[in-house]
Amino acid sequence: MDSGPQGPYGGSGGQAAYAGQPFGASGPYGGASGPYGGGPLSTPWVSPKLLRPPLWWMWAAWGVALVCVVAGVALFVSGVTTTVNGALPTRTFAAGETASVTVDPAEAPVVYLASATPVQYTCSVTGGDGKGLLARMPGTMTVTQGSTRWQAILALNVSRKGGYVLQCATVQSVGARFAVGPSVDAGGLAGGVAALVLLPGAGILLALVVTVVVLVRRSSHRKRLATGG
Repeated sequence: MDSGPQGPYGGSGGQAAYAGQPFGASGPYGGASGPYGGGPLSTPWVSPKLLRPPLWWMWAAWGVALVCVVAGVALFVSGVTTTVNGALPTRTFAAGETASVTVDPAEAPVVYLASATPVQYTCSVTGGDGKGLLARMPGTMTVTQGSTRWQAILALNVSRKGGYVLQCATVQSVGARFAVGPSVDAGGLAGGVAALVLLPGAGILLALVVTVVVLVRRSSHRKRLATGG
């Protein structure tokens, strides 16, 4: 008798519709070739508390840098203030008056003028050893004393410390006043500028070096701990 078509579970006449893979074949979840096969091992977690050197080294270095910046600014302001205050006129007189002053060549004395409007002036100096000399100031130098703005107009070049007589006059009668005092100490200003640049610069450089060293050494230490070193 001729048999009909084989069913889905039938014998050899047809291909089974639900035939599985051969026994032992690699399935989607089995064997090394499956999509979930073994991959690279992850790096073991290392607690940041175990790493050396500690992070507070870095924060301490930046704290020192901040202190250096504050100190540099404070020294600069103090130096400039001291220098300017030291250059304030010590003896003032009106135009046409005669002023007796004691000057020291070490202070580089100068003659100052305070006037609300530009004026033409003449000055003369006598006394001491007779070698006093007035010379025009190069550039412009001004100092403020209270509400009065003094402009240095003449350098008083004397050979030795002593008493001198100074007289100044103006062509216009505008209430101009004159004064004698030391010049601004360029060394004091230079010291203030140096403090402003060097102290903060040194502090920031130290902080940067410490930061790099801490980060590099912590990274190296992390790798050693992860490998059991």
